[in-house]
Amino acid sequence: MPPKVAAVTMTYNERAYTPIWARHYTRQVGHDHCYVIDHGSTEIVALPPGVNYLRIPRSPHDDQRRALFISSFVESLLEYYDYVIHTDVDELVMPDPDQYANLPAFCRSIQLDTVTAIGFDVQQIPPMEPPLLPDMALGQQRGWCRFTSAMCKPVLTRKPIVWSPGFHCADVPICFAPLYLFHLHWADQAIGIERLSKTRTMPWGDPSFGAHQRITDLQWNALFEDMAAFNRNDAVSFDPATAPLSTWLDKTRHSALTRAGELYTLDLHVNAPELWAIPARFRARL
Repeated sequence: MPPKVAAVTMTYNERAYTPIWARHYTRQVGHDHCYVIDHGSTEIVALPPGVNYLRIPRSPHDDQRRALFISSFVESLLEYYDYVIHTDVDELVMPDPDQYANLPAFCRSIQLDTVTAIGFDVQQIPPMEPPLLPDMALGQQRGWCRFTSAMCKPVLTRKPIVWSPGFHCADVPICFAPLYLFHLHWADQAIGIERLSKTRTMPWGDPSFGAHQRITDLQWNALFEDMAAFNRNDAVSFDPATAPLSTWLDKTRHSALTRAGELYTLDLHVNAPELWAIPARFRARL
């Protein structure tokens, strides 16, 4: 019997990415095992039947409070589930499709308590890739990504853990396995600007956190266009034991050696300076 796996996210006015998140994780773990925690949204987003929906009152955004809430919620779910996966609503996680049919199949095979995902930013390349249509499969619309240690998050666990603000780290060591995270923050220029207008104007509990979510449109567009212009490499296998991916994973592990006891136990700025083509086996599941 496969292990029971739950998927959890927390949202606030995410009309573009909530349907994509729900579509992806209902395929991975089943509708009844998906949990969407809504933090006081004013926009209504239709969820697939069976997805669990929990609404809490809106309050100023507080990354530390949010991380502690999710850590406690996941610990509670582990009374009923063998594993729980938590991601932001713009993060899609899957095991290597050549090896595993879905997340329960992956969990059945591993011996790790907590798995660190191999993380990528999906990057739109306009005008080659038109604006994203949320109702259409993502893998049919986007084909390029960049390795980044910031997205190498401890996302899957079978024991209680405590995440740091932003969920980049937790009170567990880095443990990579063939589990991949595709982050959609840069996957669409127009959606990115729309989300930035929300995060820039909403109340923040601690202004010292999330400065990158309050930059100007001009700054955001400059970052977006710089990354969209990176050299493209269409010959990367995404095998964690093979270069160049193995090299960047080693750099990420190495960055953690001197960070014990810090809030972020790895360097969040280990970034490959090129875009890699997303292999067809992943695009078919996105």
